[in-house]
Amino acid sequence: MKICDPLSIEVSTDVSVLLEELSAHIEELNVLRDRVKVGTTSESGENFDLMVNAVHDSAAIEGLAGERRETRKTLERIARGLPLGKEKRQSQVASLYAAVQKLGAYIRDDEAPSCETLCFLHQTLCGEPKGPMFSPPGSFRKENVVIHLSDWLTPDHTEVASLMLLFAETLNAVATRLDPVVLATWAHHVIAQVHPFMDGNGRAARLFQDHVLWWRRYCPGIIEFRLQKEYYSALDEADKGDLNPLLRVVASACLKTCTDLQVVYGAKLRRGAWAKRLATTAESHYREKRSIRYHRWKGRMEDLRDAFAAGAEALMEADLPVSIQLRSYPILSEPQWNTLSREGRKSGNWLFTVSFYSKTVPMVLYIFSFGRQGGWRGARAPKLHRLRPRLSPAAMGLPRQAEALCSSGHSRRVQVETNRGQR
Repeated sequence: MKICDPLSIEVSTDVSVLLEELSAHIEELNVLRDRVKVGTTSESGENFDLMVNAVHDSAAIEGLAGERRETRKTLERIARGLPLGKEKRQSQVASLYAAVQKLGAYIRDDEAPSCETLCFLHQTLCGEPKGPMFSPPGSFRKENVVIHLSDWLTPDHTEVASLMLLFAETLNAVATRLDPVVLATWAHHVIAQVHPFMDGNGRAARLFQDHVLWWRRYCPGIIEFRLQKEYYSALDEADKGDLNPLLRVVASACLKTCTDLQVVYGAKLRRGAWAKRLATTAESHYREKRSIRYHRWKGRMEDLRDAFAAGAEALMEADLPVSIQLRSYPILSEPQWNTLSREGRKSGNWLFTVSFYSKTVPMVLYIFSFGRQGGWRGARAPKLHRLRPRLSPAAMGLPRQAEALCSSGHSRRVQVETNRGQR
C-alpha cells in the first residue's frame, strides 16, 4: 500500500467553493471567539449540545449508541459524577466522551497532531484490552483485519508501523501548507485505510480529523449519523483515488458546526451586552439616588449650622459674662461625602466650632465634625467631639442657654439624624 501525497490532491470546483464559504464563516467565528473570549480549546465545554452531537454521531455511525436522548442522559450522569449502568452502549459512549475530553486537553496544550496523540486517543477510546487475542488499546495491531462492508483490503500488520511512520512524517511536512479541511480529511482517510488498530479505527480517525481542524483553529466536522451511507460511500470513493466526496462530507459537517457555534456565541454576546446595559443603568440609578440623598443631607447640615449661628448671635447680644465665637467650615462635597460613607473617616470633616471665652481666656471649645455612625453607612449626621475643660460650663457660671446650645440642641439633632439613618 502507498499513502497518497496530500499535495497532489485535486480539489473539484464545487468543493473549492464550499471550502471558500467555510473559510469565510470560520473567520467570522474566530472573531466571535475572540469577543466572547472562548478559544477552540473549550468549545465543547461551552456548548453541551456540541459535545452530545460529537459523541453520539461518531458512536452511532458504528452502531455503538442508541437514541440521542440516551447519549445525552449518559453524558449528564458523567458530568454530575453519577455511576453508569453496565450496558455496553453506556461504556462505549463514556469512553468516547473521555477521548473527546482528552482531545480538548491536547488543544489546550497546543499539542500538534501526531501518531503519539492518535495512540493516546485510541487508548482512551477503547479502554481495557478485550482479550489476549487483541493488541492493547493505543498500540498498533499485530493481526490482519477486514473492514466490514468495504472492498478495501487493509495492509498486512507487518506494514502498519512503517506506514504510520510515513504518515506522521508527511503530516508534519504539510501541516501548515494545506487547507485545514483538506489536511484533516486526508489524515482521516489514511487512518481508515491503514486501519492501524484492532478496533475503534473509525472513531479514532474522526477524532484525529477533529484534532487537526481544532489545531488549525477551525471547528470539528461532526459527521451526522443520518449521513452514514453517504459517509461510507465517500470513503469507498476515496479508496479508489477520489477524495472529493469525503471532502464534501467533512466540509459540510464543519460548516454546520460553524453556523451552530456562531448562533451560540452570537446569543452569548447579546446576553453580555444586555447585562452590561443593565449594569450601566443600575449604576446610573444608584448614582442618581446617592446624589439626591447627598443634597438632602447637605440641606439639613446647612440648616443645623444656621440654627447654631442664630443661637450664638442671640447669646452675643445678651448681657453675658462670656463671649461666643462660631467658626464655620465648608460642608463636605459629594465625592468627600461618598468617601466618608464608604470608609468611615475623612480628613477635613469639621462643620463648625463653638468657642466660649471669659473675656479673652478660652474656656470651652466644641467641635462639630462628620463621622459615620455605628451600625449604618452614610455621613448623614454630625458627631460631636467635645474638648472638655476641667470645669463644666455651668460650674464656670455660664447660663443654661449656653450649655443647651452646645449639648442639648446638638444631641437632639444627632438623635433625629441617627433615627433617619437606621430607618
